Amino acid sequence: MNVIQSINALKASLQEALAQQDWEAMGELDRRCRALVAEAAVGDASGDPALREQLEELSRLYVVLQQAARTE
Repeated sequence: MNVIQSINALKASLQEALAQQDWEAMGELDRRCRALVAEAAVGDASGDPALREQLEELSRLYVVLQQAARTE
């Protein structure tokens, strides 16, 4: 699985955890996300526009997650 596919899978998992309000799962997914973003930053695809788009989508999802956590 390449980095973009991994980000897509992670986004789907985060969205599912958010829908279920599974904060424990989101904590684990957050750790995986941080590792994946670090990997993407130093990888060969770091300048790839598709990767950049996926990272921007992930960033927008994090805004939603933060808002949900504040209301919880």
